[in-house]
Amino acid sequence: FRMSNTLVWHIVRDHNSFFRKQASNGAKFSAEAGNLYNRHSFKHSALANPKFLDIQAKDGAVKVVRGSEKNANKPRKVAASAYIVKSTRLN
Repeated sequence: FRMSNTLVWHIVRDHNSFFRKQASNGAKFSAEAGNLYNRHSFKHSALANPKFLDIQAKDGAVKVVRGSEKNANKPRKVAASAYIVKSTRLN
């Protein structure tokens, strides 16, 4: 069984722990991993869309996490990660 991406977005749109709303101008942001633009929208949501990209700096390396549509209904396999380390030989 697989829910549509639109249905997932309508369920989590107003009720998730990553939602941030600015009090001053009412702008909506998201703090979820995989949302590179930090915009609270269906297009940029990693919760609702199986295809996402996340980039993090970890211990002198860059961690790149990519989500795939193939394993969208398998939470353990949905994300594939790789570390990119700067080579000392390139200096």
